[in-house]
Amino acid sequence: MLEAYQQNSHQVSICTDGYIRLTLAQFEALRFEHLFSGIEYEPSNSLQNECGASTTIFGYTEWISTTSPVVSLGWDWNLHGQNRKAYCVHSGDVRSNVMFVDNHEKDLGLEQTSLLLERWLSSFDWSARVLDTL
Repeated sequence: MLEAYQQNSHQVSICTDGYIRLTLAQFEALRFEHLFSGIEYEPSNSLQNECGASTTIFGYTEWISTTSPVVSLGWDWNLHGQNRKAYCVHSGDVRSNVMFVDNHEKDLGLEQTSLLLERWLSSFDWSARVLDTL
């Protein structure tokens, strides 16, 4: 695993700006473990708590890589249901200490890194683990 993490002779370390710079291939070779998840609570409001009022259940989750230095990922989620089955859908941006770089170790930038993290998250099976934790 560490070999894949350091492919292209790129020494993986935490940079002075706090980012861990990785190519997409290096990132995709990582394994992630669930660190914690929680439910966010809406402020109580007597008008919202009336019978029949609609509510939204939402929360957050954090995951870490099994490598050193540790890559951290976090995102918010909303609870949905269909056919009597609950599942989580991510909302907002993925928060991370990763900055993706190209094969020449040039930063792809925050916007491109965010897009790639979102794309990766759509293929990562995380919802069941979050629900099991809660």
